[in-house]
Amino acid sequence: MITKKTILLTVCMVLVSSVLFAKQYKMKPDSKAMMEHRQQMMAEMQAMDKALDEKVARMNAATGEDRLPAAIDVINEFVSQHKVMREKMMRINEQEMMRMQEHMGEGMPEKSMMQKEAEPVVPQE
Repeated sequence: MITKKTILLTVCMVLVSSVLFAKQYKMKPDSKAMMEHRQQMMAEMQAMDKALDEKVARMNAATGEDRLPAAIDVINEFVSQHKVMREKMMRINEQEMMRMQEHMGEGMPEKSMMQKEAEPVVPQE
């Protein structure tokens, strides 16, 4: 038979373990900044999509001689956005590589694998 003490003890254990779990997995300041950065990037991408959609709509609505300049405008916008996104991707990749190297810390050799010059491979006999 389950007693009131057992139920109370079980409830207390669940509450304590929930609090400990929440503290352990509390969002770190780095994670918070990363989430804000991600949200900012998503907003920028949505704005880029909207700008491209508007130009495509103008191109589709254009007739006659206005159609070619509208198509050129769409292409130029697409190329511009592609370059911006590529630059951002490269910057993020560099930051991730730096973070990984910092995380690995002192265990890293003086030069990382990427920094080393290609050394000739000598087959062992």
